[in-house]
This record gives sequence, structure tokens and C-alpha cells, in this order.
Amino acid sequence: MNKKFLEITFNYFKRIPLGHECPRESPKHLTDFLISSIISSSKLGLGKSEICEQVKHVYNASQLIEAGLEFNVSPNKSILDLTYENGVLTMPILNIHDVTEVLFRNMMTYEDCHYSATKIISQYVVILDFLINTEKDVDILIDKKIIINWMSDANKVVTMINNLMSIYNFYENPCNKYMATFRH
Repeated sequence: MNKKFLEITFNYFKRIPLGHECPRESPKHLTDFLISSIISSSKLGLGKSEICEQVKHVYNASQLIEAGLEFNVSPNKSILDLTYENGVLTMPILNIHDVTEVLFRNMMTYEDCHYSATKIISQYVVILDFLINTEKDVDILIDKKIIINWMSDANKVVTMINNLMSIYNFYENPCNKYMATFRH
């Protein structure tokens, strides 16, 4: 993409507050553009070639609150800038709209289909899936100002996260990967 087109596209997608920095390198695809923007916005020094360790388990928000963990809003704009220090999990604001599921689904699929792509968005969704199991978990994250729910119903957020994880689990199944490769 030429630089001017990249800036025009970035300005259009600023309305969807996932990433706030124009990608540092020219993306290969529109979905790559979204992922690159999110990664470029990170203050944690994440790069596209980052190999992220797979998240094995995190308790849900209700359990973490009961155990004494605090949730705080991060001043960073990239949704990837989660930090944990001294019993405080700090997360950037996540705006959830009707199109959020489609955007995440496309980014996760892109990560899975392109060997050169990082799996960082998929890992972020895995963390969300661990944190959000019930409406109560969503309500906690809304109360802490970490989630802004534009869909107005906490149950819709739970359903959205579950739907995203069903896609992730489908792609992580080796049989499904081999069948997709065989078909292509």
C-alpha cells in the first residue's frame, strides 16, 4: 500500500478504537492492516514477529475479584497492553459493538491462515474467554470501565466471546487444518 492510502485507511478505522497508531510497515491485507495497527499502538514493545506463549488458564473476573485481585483501566490505547503487578490487572478499554465479533473473527482467521502472522489477537481473545464466563463477569469489567458495552446486553458479550472461542477451537484442531489444506 502506498503511504497516503495507508493513512486514509487508518483514519477511516480510527472510529473502531482497537488500534490508535498507523502501522509502521505496509500491510499485505486489510485484516493485516487492523492487526498491524493494534500491534503498532502497543506500548509494550510488541512486534509482528512476536511469538506469544499460549495462555493455559486464567480464572474468570468474578473469581479473581473474590480472590482479591483488582482490575484497573490502562491509559494505553492498544487492547494488547495488559499488565499484572502487585495484585492489579490493568487492561485498556475494550469497546464492544455489533461489529466487534466480525472484526475479531477475521483477525483470528487471518492469524491462523498466514504462517507469518502472529497469534497475538487470538491469545487476547483466549484471555477474554477466561475472564468472561457469565453476565456477572461482564458487569464487573463494565463497572471497572474496562469494557464499554455498546450492545447494551451483557449476555450478548458472553455469547460473542463464546462464539469467537468456538472458531478458535475449530482452527486449533489439527484435523480441521489438514482438511482445509487438502481442499486448497
